[in-house]
Amino acid sequence: MILAAGEGTRLRPLTNYLPKGMMPVANRPVMEYVVRLLASHGFSDILVNLHHMPEPIQAHFSDGRDLGVRISYQREEALLGTAGSVKRAAGFFDDTFLVIGCDDLTDVDLSAILAFHRDQKALATIATCVVEDTSHYGVVEADGCGRILSFVEKPKPGESPSNLANTGVYFFEPEILSHIPESEVYDFGRQIFPSLLEKGERFYAYGASCFWRDIGDIGQYLHANFDILDGKAAVEPPGGAKTPGVLLGKGCAMAPSAALDRPVSLGDGATIGTRAVVGPYAVLGAGTHVGARAVVRNAVVWNGVEVPDGTEVEHCVVTTRGEVRPDG
Repeated sequence: MILAAGEGTRLRPLTNYLPKGMMPVANRPVMEYVVRLLASHGFSDILVNLHHMPEPIQAHFSDGRDLGVRISYQREEALLGTAGSVKRAAGFFDDTFLVIGCDDLTDVDLSAILAFHRDQKALATIATCVVEDTSHYGVVEADGCGRILSFVEKPKPGESPSNLANTGVYFFEPEILSHIPESEVYDFGRQIFPSLLEKGERFYAYGASCFWRDIGDIGQYLHANFDILDGKAAVEPPGGAKTPGVLLGKGCAMAPSAALDRPVSLGDGATIGTRAVVGPYAVLGAGTHVGARAVVRNAVVWNGVEVPDGTEVEHCVVTTRGEVRPDG
């Protein structure tokens, strides 16, 4: 199950225009990276829950066949929380199942986590990774075998039991559903996981050595794009790299006097004018035009944006409905 119902409040105003699962990362929706990861590990039946702006997600992914999977959807009139949404979909789960967020950009080895989960005969297993700042995540303390000893949701500075962050990648047995009440707003991190510890259930952490970034706010969103440009994640962005550090879509055009300062990603049909400079760390969406003498660096520009002549765009995100003004 891919959790895609959230409103993405920390990503506003970007999520005023697109749901968080459709946030373009190096010109591919972040949720598409998730679906491709699932498909690569043999997960063929996927349920996606929806609430905020569901139409763009359904229009892009349809039934999933183009990505080699089968996708069905569960629309929620009211948000039920991470666990409440899973409970509502109880009929979908008759065996070990995976829950993952639509905005988790990762190359984690799902097959290895599943094998660990089954070896431990766990009821619940969460993937963890080491982070420097634990204040934004659920934090896990585990013994040498991976059994979780404590779980603290977003600890205050100095109160974190470890530096192992909950990635939001979970494996469960169907019995987990009996721990979630019907038709209530219920959360895994705040309610289910502490309850599993209190009851002494078989609750494990898998320490993943992988790339992982939670695209929770605009800063993380920008860095996710730059991580892809740097090749830090073992994922496949669109565009073929005709030269190292350049992800080039179809039908792009560039004036002979323009310059690309790698790494960059250009969407289909992007055009760059005379003496313009694009990069480093620039993503241009499909159909975007960068005018003469304009500069775009350390920025993500969505589809169809016109960057006027002589404009400098830096350290920002320009949405499809955004307007770039030469004087601002």
